[in-house]
Amino acid sequence: MPVINRLQKGCKDCAVRHPNSFCALDPDALERLDTLGQQIDVEPRTIVVEEEGKPRNLYVVCAGRLKVVVSSESGHSLLLRIAGPGDVIGLAAVLRNVPYEASAESLEPCRLKRIPQSAFLEFMHSHAQVSQNCANEAAAEYQQALISARRLALSGSAAARLANTLIEWAHPRDLSAPARFAMTLTHEELGSMAGITRETTSRLLARFEREALIHRRGAFLEIPRPDRLAALTE
Repeated sequence: MPVINRLQKGCKDCAVRHPNSFCALDPDALERLDTLGQQIDVEPRTIVVEEEGKPRNLYVVCAGRLKVVVSSESGHSLLLRIAGPGDVIGLAAVLRNVPYEASAESLEPCRLKRIPQSAFLEFMHSHAQVSQNCANEAAAEYQQALISARRLALSGSAAARLANTLIEWAHPRDLSAPARFAMTLTHEELGSMAGITRETTSRLLARFEREALIHRRGAFLEIPRPDRLAALTE
């Protein structure tokens, strides 16, 4: 059964909440969170947050994944990260009351908790644990920004950048064990995340598959030995 169908309507009884998620709160705070905003379901390719838009709402991801993207005036875009369950969209903008710094678009069916800015700020000020989780989320976003910068600036080759991107996305706990995930990005989007062109991305994916570094099975991508793929980044 898809995860989105297993979710309870209430945050307190959520089946997919995990210890490192933003919504890992004590029972009192979770009960209060239940009363804030509303849960919404969005279809794939829905723009949830638009770069430079007013920070009216904060979104907690309950299920599904979204791509977080920044764009230049010339129309070029850079994929910063993939947000998944337990992540927060628009936190920095809501806290600082500045325009959203990036756009967020759903890659698959998603369930989100949409919380108005004023309600969230009041919630944060009344629950110390929420403030701590905001700090943790901000630190995680900063760390991800550093990882992205390192990947783009310090990886020596296009193959190393793409290999690093795939490993980051797979999040393997054991580099010697197979990792599998749904590949919902186009080659152009994946290349944007790795800082390479669409053509180079397609060529390298074909090469990785010939060398048995990855297997593509329908919408899923499998890395049979992440340690072998990671060797390209050294």
